[in-house]
Amino acid sequence: MMKKIKDVFQLVKYQDATFYFMEFPVYDSSTLSEHFFRSPDNILKYERKITYEDGSEYVLPIADTIHVLPDRMGFMVIYDNKVSSFSKVTEYPWFFDKPNNAAIYNADGSFRFQLTIPNNRYDEYFYMVQGCSEKYPSLLCVILQSDKQPNNSGFYKLYAVDPSQAEIIYTGEVIRF
Repeated sequence: MMKKIKDVFQLVKYQDATFYFMEFPVYDSSTLSEHFFRSPDNILKYERKITYEDGSEYVLPIADTIHVLPDRMGFMVIYDNKVSSFSKVTEYPWFFDKPNNAAIYNADGSFRFQLTIPNNRYDEYFYMVQGCSEKYPSLLCVILQSDKQPNNSGFYKLYAVDPSQAEIIYTGEVIRF
């Protein structure tokens, strides 16, 4: 039986303090702000943990932010241009470099597939989860960035992520960021 994500928590331990806060389904911004201005150089332990509806838990081997899929049967990760020093695993399938720097995982952490950008003429890469689409309201949406074609307008094309297919979908919508 497939696991279903109930909560996602983050633990950040410093020598003099430990912060444990929820990221999903509600983001605990008050706890986050307490350690926001501390130096990342002083972190002793960092982990992100998923809890499931059946009470079991999974500690992710990476430090990257996860975006829980709407059905809570998986999550998406958009990877930065370098591996986090807090990640325990730093290669496939837990890191993808630009341009296709995002992947979908099943709720239990098993790899589903790497996301791809269709007709990638400008060497675009996944930039961030942003907004939602009127055309695809039940899907996560992302915007793309390009080092070759910098976006100076602040308007971005919006793409939907269908958790059953690797290629993202252009929604035909534009969002200002």
